[in-house]
Amino acid sequence: LALALVIAPAPHAALADGPVATPPPRPPDVVLRHVDAPQIAVDPHSRKPELVILVGGFGSKANSTWFGPLETRLKAGGYDVLRFGEDDTFPYKTYGDVGTNARNLRDEIRSLSGKYPGGIHIVAHSMGGDVVDAALADGLSADDGVKTYVAMSSPHSGSSIAQIAEVTLALAGDARPDMATLLGHGLDGAAARDLARATAPPAPDGIVRLDLREATDVTVGRGDMRDGSVPTVTLFDPSELDGHDAIGHDPAALDLVDRLITQRRVPTDDRSLALRAAAAIQNDGVDRIRDRVLLCLLIAACGAALGLRANRLIRRTVEPLWHRVERSWAWPRI
Repeated sequence: LALALVIAPAPHAALADGPVATPPPRPPDVVLRHVDAPQIAVDPHSRKPELVILVGGFGSKANSTWFGPLETRLKAGGYDVLRFGEDDTFPYKTYGDVGTNARNLRDEIRSLSGKYPGGIHIVAHSMGGDVVDAALADGLSADDGVKTYVAMSSPHSGSSIAQIAEVTLALAGDARPDMATLLGHGLDGAAARDLARATAPPAPDGIVRLDLREATDVTVGRGDMRDGSVPTVTLFDPSELDGHDAIGHDPAALDLVDRLITQRRVPTDDRSLALRAAAAIQNDGVDRIRDRVLLCLLIAACGAALGLRANRLIRRTVEPLWHRVERSWAWPRI
């Protein structure tokens, strides 16, 4: 604290006869300058219990190692950590419909809120964010003890990959099973259908929200994740080719999640301007390439769907005719 003391002279005192009266003391004029107070370390065990619920993505399992680095960090900070789907009472079927999973998540949080007066925090990855969005739309709120919600690489506005799958599966007609096999496991399921039709919900009242994504995420594009009501931080790890899964062990992402939960407010982005600019440039480049790849994938998938459908039609039409011709040409038995 800097003190500037200014004492004004009294010229009339030299002209007075006899002893000079001493003026009453007054506080000095001061200039106060801000000084950062020292940070006081808080024992994590001294605060009220808090829980962090981790919600995995499409096709994930409760015992997956994906959340491992974040879980280790949170437990070291004194938080209880639970993975959605660990408790069979509230199952999480990651190929099942989002609505049912959302209701299970909502009910599990409500069943636990009384045990955690310090609050409950949610961290979701990929489709897990859509499950949390649906749970909030279905009544989950700050009144249930939810304090913060971080979504990592979540397609709030719908997955373009799931949309391509939905279009081509419909185009395949009665060859849909063949097309589903070609596309891969799960893309003909309820979860993929719901991801194709997802829309960004309004930001929940009283819950601190943050979206995180990597500039190199080719699975969930910037358009898929668009949610104008929520702050978004785009990270850049040049060592990773696909940031969709890499965000789970990016130190910058883990730090932002930890700080948001601890501070219960959106943390400041402490990266340099150069790094933030590099992330934006990389993101633009990846999105342009991704859009072209998806267009090619859509054309190829539509061609495959029509081909499979034609093949079914040909087989259904030609095979009976061929069998009749074959029987008519059969040599009589001797």
